[in-house]
Amino acid sequence: MTRRVAASTLTSRQKMALSVLVTFILTAASTPAVAEGSWSSSVSGGLAGGFSSRWWDDRQLDSNPTRASFASCRIRELGQNATRIQTTLYRDNGIFPDHNHGTINNPCNGSSASWGNGLPAGSFRWELGPVSFTSGGGTVSTTGYHVDIPSLSTWY
Repeated sequence: MTRRVAASTLTSRQKMALSVLVTFILTAASTPAVAEGSWSSSVSGGLAGGFSSRWWDDRQLDSNPTRASFASCRIRELGQNATRIQTTLYRDNGIFPDHNHGTINNPCNGSSASWGNGLPAGSFRWELGPVSFTSGGGTVSTTGYHVDIPSLSTWY
């Protein structure tokens, strides 16, 4: 048997609790989703074509994409800025080689690039690939140079 209670029969304390509950529900429903986690760091002299980030665990508790942002990228040997760095995402695969989840062209201007949001749960890292820079009116992409990235972020 369901008992109905008129709003006028609620005590002021019950009305306050109900008001807080309704406000909480409406706020939670309208709040945009945020990444499950993130980390920030820097790279000093990382080899383009071999430097690997730290590992992180993504339990896939959200539907947000895994993405990375490099504020700027400086090529040590050339003394000039890079325009982008190819960055490959890997997932730990136990005793087998790490699973490659794709490569993105990560701009070196603070914008983020994404591997998408269809990834399985697991432990991940990214690896720097070829670095691109402007030379003689064109773009050159190569490995073997050391790169400084003073500020970077990864969201998952």
